[in-house]
Amino acid sequence: MCEQIKMVKLHDCPHMLDACVKLLNEEWPRSETSRLHSLQQSRDSMPMSLILIDSNNKLIGHVKLKKELLNSKSAFIESLIVEKCERGKGFGKYIMKQIEIIAKDLGLEKLVLTTTDKIGFYESLGFSISEIPQQHFGNKHLNSHNHFSELENVSEQKTSINFPAPPPLPPPLPPPEFNLFKNCLKNDEMRKILMHKFI
Repeated sequence: MCEQIKMVKLHDCPHMLDACVKLLNEEWPRSETSRLHSLQQSRDSMPMSLILIDSNNKLIGHVKLKKELLNSKSAFIESLIVEKCERGKGFGKYIMKQIEIIAKDLGLEKLVLTTTDKIGFYESLGFSISEIPQQHFGNKHLNSHNHFSELENVSEQKTSINFPAPPPLPPPLPPPEFNLFKNCLKNDEMRKILMHKFI
């Protein structure tokens, strides 16, 4: 397999741009103009689009390596794809191993990616699920002693103001149509898992 295929930089093979647009849009539909513009940004210093081609210059796969904004020694892998008729032959693993070699040559120390349904594949390549820091929701006021003291003082005060009774509640809305399988599938499709690997 290795003797018949090679990884090349897309910006060194501009004649492969249209084939890349087609391959990527079959998996993740997007306007051709927008996709082409994104692919034309490929360069040696990143973002770098790499393609896997065979001895006949037929496109087999694509992957992109981008700088991670918060860490100059880290890069983000995206748009890893292999032609449908070529899947299951080890090309995805081959592309990922080549990406690691290229990343090391660029002086990178960490690779990051997201996936929705290929966790096992990336774990087999040494990637781990990343810990995402918990978000802070700014609820410090709810724990403020002074805040509760003010509420207690108000409740202790006696007042002679009579407020009118609140209006009656409107009737409840009918329950929305719910399909457990469809809703779970939608949530799974949208849930992206962050993964990383030190190289």
